[in-house]
Amino acid sequence: MELVVAAPVVHQRTMAKGQHGGENPITLFSAITTYMAYATLIIFGKIRDIAATTFGISRYKDEFAARRGGYAPFSHSFDNFFTRRMYHRIQDVFNRPYTGPPGAEVKVVERDTEDGVVFVAKPNAPIKKCLNLGSYNYLGFADDWNNTCKEFVFSAFDRYSVGSCSTRLDCGTNALHKQLECMVADFVGKEAAVVFNMGYATNSTVIPALMGSGSLIVSDSLNHVRVEFQFGIFNSVNCHASVACIVSLSRPPS
Repeated sequence: MELVVAAPVVHQRTMAKGQHGGENPITLFSAITTYMAYATLIIFGKIRDIAATTFGISRYKDEFAARRGGYAPFSHSFDNFFTRRMYHRIQDVFNRPYTGPPGAEVKVVERDTEDGVVFVAKPNAPIKKCLNLGSYNYLGFADDWNNTCKEFVFSAFDRYSVGSCSTRLDCGTNALHKQLECMVADFVGKEAAVVFNMGYATNSTVIPALMGSGSLIVSDSLNHVRVEFQFGIFNSVNCHASVACIVSLSRPPS
């Protein structure tokens, strides 16, 4: 549960430079080795770019040739460099296609590549069974949906279709949305409720509507990191489930 408190800003406690909250702070060794790894990749990437433009031997030769021909590059500065020399080195671990339900195990389709940049999953490609550690299948419906919710899902498709094809504000609200919101409001004991499809949308929509100039946001240290990054709550105090800590923030320092 994410706690948000609105109050006039009385004072601000800032964390020291380089200090991070949470139970696992970044050590000096981890910070140095991380920066060294990035510096090594950047230096060697720049060297490879210089060699590619000089000798014309590179898997990105078409991109470099387009620049010499007077065409504008699709992206500028460090964004394109990061994609070429850093992301493409490890991209094989991302965007892996799979087949079948995203249960405890998934069947990952193996891909082929000729240049290390473009990975293609060919028809009848080998399939590898892997442990699934990144699914949103929290309730397990994907594992046994034929027995748990098949009839309800298909009956809902016949009546409400697969999607609304519109936003809630326009014509995307149907009877199921209102029914769910009434159930949530009744469960928490409130007059009404608004249901969002994801936490990011909740934070980016609700918090700006409630907060304003002069508001103080007190966010629990174990809240999702998206709260900090979305609203710049970097100067925070590391306290978890502590009423005394929240009270101390609303009083000027003695």
